[in-house]
Amino acid sequence: MKKIALLLPDTVDKYTRNLIAALEKIKEAELLLIQLQPSLASHNIHEISYNLLWKAERKIVSRISEEVREFLIPDTTFHYTHPLITFNIVTDNSTGTISLKEHDYTYLKEKTLDLIIDCDTSRNLDYTTLSTCSKDGIVGIFYNHKIAFKEVCYRKDRIPFTIKNIVSKNSKLLFSGEIATFRLITETQARIMKESFPYLLQQITHYLIQNSFIPHPNATEYQFTHHIPTVFEQFNYLTKTASLYTELVIRRLFLKQYTRFSVAFAFTDQTQTFSTKVLSKGIQIQPPANHFYADPFVWTKKGRHVCFLEDYDYTKQIAWISAVEIFEDGHYEILGEVIREPFHLSFPYLFEYEDELYMIPESSAANSIRLYKCIDFPMQWEFQKELRSGIKAADTMLFAHEGKWWMLTNQTTENNADQAAQLFVYHNDSPLKSEGWQPHPLNPVVFSSDGGRNGGILLQKDKLPVRVGQRQRFNIYGAAFCLNQITQLTETHYKEERIAEIEPNFFPGLRATHHMHAHNGIIVYDFMKYRKLD
Repeated sequence: MKKIALLLPDTVDKYTRNLIAALEKIKEAELLLIQLQPSLASHNIHEISYNLLWKAERKIVSRISEEVREFLIPDTTFHYTHPLITFNIVTDNSTGTISLKEHDYTYLKEKTLDLIIDCDTSRNLDYTTLSTCSKDGIVGIFYNHKIAFKEVCYRKDRIPFTIKNIVSKNSKLLFSGEIATFRLITETQARIMKESFPYLLQQITHYLIQNSFIPHPNATEYQFTHHIPTVFEQFNYLTKTASLYTELVIRRLFLKQYTRFSVAFAFTDQTQTFSTKVLSKGIQIQPPANHFYADPFVWTKKGRHVCFLEDYDYTKQIAWISAVEIFEDGHYEILGEVIREPFHLSFPYLFEYEDELYMIPESSAANSIRLYKCIDFPMQWEFQKELRSGIKAADTMLFAHEGKWWMLTNQTTENNADQAAQLFVYHNDSPLKSEGWQPHPLNPVVFSSDGGRNGGILLQKDKLPVRVGQRQRFNIYGAAFCLNQITQLTETHYKEERIAEIEPNFFPGLRATHHMHAHNGIIVYDFMKYRKLD
């Protein structure tokens, strides 16, 4: 039995409550719950102003965002099964550092604690002293102070976090991640806490059961700052946010413009596919009226070159898989739909196995990874099975390497809703099996909105493939993509090296690009512009 103290914020949100509830179920843990409250209200004009801004935004956004509403609204059904103790904290106005009172340090030491969990590291606590109050120090999730303000205000593309174990003046990095930055502080706060808290629970659970933490070898260290936004910075944030929503209203209501993806193709030598110059010479495929095309994959069979892609219908608000035949002289022919289901389909990943062609379209709306077989190329396909069921997984890709079949996918888990950052790997001895997919011990092998989500693949003979990764940016989904050479892939290791970054600058007026595939000397890719619907 290990004695664990949890330091709680003065207002306990949903994800902190979930953490407490999960730890209460672990028999190896004896919990001590401590709520930290400031002794006096702040007299700093910047902090007073920020608190008003923060509360006002939370109240407004909670009315329009279900995720924020769930994050903020108190759970009246939640009851602590352990006594709740309150400590009044002391602030050093010259340094901003927060500490406990001397008798509170003494109280913690007398409890002979094994570990302290700080559930709100934004308070800038004096960890050097506090970590001496338990045998194994402190563990917590670390972000920049006033979570997400800096990243949203200054239009950063992503917001990072780390999980650390601090003992005295030493710290050990356990895990890290980056999520895309949203338009508003509150919705970004809700999402990063939702994504990071499950990994804190994972570390603590391992500590309770195995008596150790599990540092992730791919974790990245970040330098965080403790900075209260000035009144000027807060005004800057409000001005930028008002401008952003004004532009959105003008585009939608007056200009009638929407983000609209299209697809292009080019015949080229495989060794040149990393060049933006090659992409600028591609032929653009014009989608039908009120449709967009995206996520293209190309295959050559029976002497025909066919591009399979997501075909989204704005009027029906759903997508299916369609085919477009392309020719070396630059013209193309839209062949029509090849797979249509009552749920959304996209990302029609193609692979061959035992001389048969298969497709795995993205079907997270069906809570499964579905396999289709080509019966008559290119138009006739037949559903085979669910490779995995009960899973929300996006943009799944399979390939063979050293006698195994490897699955790379962007999935949600029980406590993770983000498919734009986390890459999971599984392996099996056959790509056609519904059972036996073994998870990689480093899952997620990548946790970054800057390339974590799959955006296609470049298969190479006698080498591991180049994985195309989507790069999310502030307020832009799939803004650009990168090319990542997988350099190590075994049952225990995964590494990749970025070899190129592709920006949406190969055609005039582009807003984004997020996908590329190559096969048999042909590359296909997508791009996005603001356009009116037909």
